[in-house]
Amino acid sequence: MRAGGQREAVRCVTCGAGLNVLGGGRVTTHICPNCGSVLDALESYRLIKIYTDMPRARSPLELGQEGEVDGIRYQIIGILGMRERYQGRVWEWVDHLIYSPTHGYAWLTLEDGNLIFTRRWRSGVSPDFITPVTVESAETRPYCDADGEIFDYYETSTEEIVSIEGEFTWRPHPGDKATVVSLLGPERMLTYVATATEREVEMSRYPDQAALWASFGVAKPPVASSSHPLTPIPVSRDEPFIMYGACTTAALCIGLALFGLIARGGLVYARSETLPASVTVTLAEPDRLAVIHLQSRLRPNSWAWYDIELEDPDGVPLFGAGREIGYYFGRDNDGSWVENNTRTSVYFRPEVAGDYTLEIDVPEAGQGEQSGGPAPETVSIEIREGLTSIVPAVVVGLIFAIIAGLLFARRSLRRAKRFSGSDWTEED
Repeated sequence: MRAGGQREAVRCVTCGAGLNVLGGGRVTTHICPNCGSVLDALESYRLIKIYTDMPRARSPLELGQEGEVDGIRYQIIGILGMRERYQGRVWEWVDHLIYSPTHGYAWLTLEDGNLIFTRRWRSGVSPDFITPVTVESAETRPYCDADGEIFDYYETSTEEIVSIEGEFTWRPHPGDKATVVSLLGPERMLTYVATATEREVEMSRYPDQAALWASFGVAKPPVASSSHPLTPIPVSRDEPFIMYGACTTAALCIGLALFGLIARGGLVYARSETLPASVTVTLAEPDRLAVIHLQSRLRPNSWAWYDIELEDPDGVPLFGAGREIGYYFGRDNDGSWVENNTRTSVYFRPEVAGDYTLEIDVPEAGQGEQSGGPAPETVSIEIREGLTSIVPAVVVGLIFAIIAGLLFARRSLRRAKRFSGSDWTEED
């Protein structure tokens, strides 16, 4: 076995082509790209078998090319042509086995013009393994936890090796199959790979395409014909801050509104008066919201109209308002019903402190829908000042809630786009 990182060259025992030895000490098999001869790298490159008429994978990347991923220098040592068939459809892609003397082995997958970087995942993952049987028996979308990140089920596929060339750390054969269960995270994809002899977990991500192609010296890379589930979707760098800031502000506004509902203000008058009534009240908090609550005792199925007028300390009318109070009940096919709005309110804002005069009268009342009925004789009056208006808090809260909702909807749409190719179907 060779020492890792040692550079050698051998000749194919079948066609005599020179073969560069690139892949470090774990390489066990070398397939000649010219004649398809399979050589045993552990036994002086003796011939094992020959794959005649084996197609070659189509890729702009070639054996021996070097490039950088995250500043790490890798070299392409093996190329696999891959295929998946499902319900009459065929997908093809190319897996490039790459090697770094310092960071070991990884994969560069070329799929529909997209380059995906994949390494074996050696850290913890929960559950340890997900099989197609697990997926088929799941009532909800399966998921796993790796590196503190949640990955949701994306698809199950059966992939097959079509062509082989270069060096490998195992002995691949055309027709070898693997079952892959893929789960998609926010920026990475985790896959459970099961072959006839082993299981392993891999982690994939979408590197900077232009930089990666350039590092491998490809001047005219292929144009991506479709987006990959890992293809980044442009997101504003400030979006998370805006979204959670909007949620926080909306929650604070709701809290302020609830506080405003609880804070009833200071009671300045509470008494039952004979109608028509004239009441003098002293208001000490100008420019603060005040309220007049009226409650009347009405006969069943009757109504009354109240004229309400308030004069300021100088005798100037501050406002005049009208309110209808009614009390109805009855029975229909749905059972008994009651409409009781014997209480009404008028909000206002006094401009100055002082004694205000409140005038209340009932010019009209009626029974049922008819007018001319007896008017109520008394009314209960309650006046409070120093109230907190909840309208500004509610309006601002709604605005920020809408902003947060739109951003959450946008995030949901992005997720739906990324999972649009998933084979998981939500059952009704």
